[in-house]
Amino acid sequence: MSLRVSPAAGSAVLLVSDDAAPARLTIHDAFGRTVRAIPSSAFVSGPSGIEVRGDGLDQDGRKVRPGAYVARLESAGRTASTRIPFLR
Repeated sequence: MSLRVSPAAGSAVLLVSDDAAPARLTIHDAFGRTVRAIPSSAFVSGPSGIEVRGDGLDQDGRKVRPGAYVARLESAGRTASTRIPFLR
């Protein structure tokens, strides 16, 4: 899993390997709290593989604050994570 553009501004696009779906993707703040769970239905095929777009909103639809976040992908008993520096 990798972040397409870093730092992310407004939204974040993550690239995941083709064998990662179906998967569970969660976004966590710097304290480890889950900010958003992104359903596997949000995974779409893109020119570079499977893409997942984080829209910069939390689970309640509010804009997240700028800062450091972690995307955690769980699939087939494996876990991968990447940092998302997020700007507004």
